[in-house]
Amino acid sequence: YLDTEDGRTPLVGIDLARGEGKGLGKSQLDDIVGRVVERGARALLFFSLAEKKTVNYLKDTYGNRIILIEQDDLLASAALLESCQALIACNTDLLHLAVSLQVPVVGIFAEKSERWIAVDNNSVRIVQVQNPRSANIAQIVEGLDLALRDRHQQTGAEGR
Repeated sequence: YLDTEDGRTPLVGIDLARGEGKGLGKSQLDDIVGRVVERGARALLFFSLAEKKTVNYLKDTYGNRIILIEQDDLLASAALLESCQALIACNTDLLHLAVSLQVPVVGIFAEKSERWIAVDNNSVRIVQVQNPRSANIAQIVEGLDLALRDRHQQTGAEGR
């Protein structure tokens, strides 16, 4: 399912599920997916039926550079998430799962992040906003770049 041309194309998970509040907007997701693809990665989009319209747009725009997974099976989500180099999420369901699997996370929080993540947790890059729809894409991408760098350093150290 996750087969790539060379077997080494990195995957970045993006949680589209809105959770309790508003999630990221369509144009924000388009920009984020575009930046993931620019970095030579494929985007693994976790979604629920509420995001189907946005998912269809992203699939039409990016084709096989994205992988779609409906987030209704926690076990399947965990298995796929484990293959990701990083996760971008503004909802805590997959965020906590990623942290437990030691996958670096860019967490977008509209409320105090300390409620959900320990202050000293270095595996989560926090983007604090009033509303996810006003999130600065540059901050999210900077967090992603740091998470990918940290993941690369972590896997490089393990290989020695």
